[in-house]
Amino acid sequence: MSREDAFAFDEVEAVDVEELSAYLVNPRLQERLKHWCAELDAGRVVA
Repeated sequence: MSREDAFAFDEVEAVDVEELSAYLVNPRLQERLKHWCAELDAGRVVA
């Protein structure tokens, strides 16, 4: 496996935030992050 393969990722969902108010964007993204971490049995990436 190359170094690039170790950091490859696929888009699992595109969240349309155009229809959301600025107030609702972050909660929606957090909810989808929680969903996909659970679905993929994945930990969060912390920078």
